Amino acid sequence: MRDIEQYAKDYSEEGFETIQEKYRRRKLLEILEEFKPEEILDIGCGMKPLFTEIKNPSFQKYVCIEPSSELFNNAKKESKKVEKVQCINDFYPSKKLNSEKFDFIICSSLLHEIENQIEFVNAIKENCKKGAFVYFCVPNANSFHRILAARMGIIKDVLQITERNVILQQNNVFDKKILISMLEKCGFEIKETGTFFIKPFTHSQMFKALNEKIIDEKVIEGLYNCSKDFSENGSELYVIATIK
Repeated sequence: MRDIEQYAKDYSEEGFETIQEKYRRRKLLEILEEFKPEEILDIGCGMKPLFTEIKNPSFQKYVCIEPSSELFNNAKKESKKVEKVQCINDFYPSKKLNSEKFDFIICSSLLHEIENQIEFVNAIKENCKKGAFVYFCVPNANSFHRILAARMGIIKDVLQITERNVILQQNNVFDKKILISMLEKCGFEIKETGTFFIKPFTHSQMFKALNEKIIDEKVIEGLYNCSKDFSENGSELYVIATIK
């Protein structure tokens, strides 16, 4: 059983995580700008709700569901500034959704933390309108920093659960093949896959390099922009899927 309040606390104390999350949001905002969905379900809105950053929002409904009381209260406060946003304090799947259906569902930085992943993915299907798209984003097992760790002998292979994974209640590590296989078994059709944000070192090492001014924001921006040059080795793996 996940300790959701401890989870929120652990993430809030991760120095480099705020920067990593910035680029997760940036990628997702780029995708939302492309798809322009009208009805959005955001599962686990995190420390900074995405709806606060959508420019010229075209959505007619935006529902975010967040189990952490601290993160929910923050999202609820922020939702007062944006029209057509509803916040629900509950775990997903939730009866509070009342079987609502959406044309775009966001499951970002979450699936790898879920214990019953197949049940979770099947629940997402139940909230999909016909032709809906679902955005899944998870840490990439083939991230450059994990490949480097394996070559150094720190981990046996890129799929090994690390100490940080355990601390942050992350149940497994996905590579593209594993993630696509799971989604296809659940009846999804894959529309797009990719990785983004090249991370050469661990979170703590990246944060230390920034803090000691070994690297700066220009380097971080460059690492994000290198995503297309190292298309399989970004630190974040995403899949856009739809129902067959």
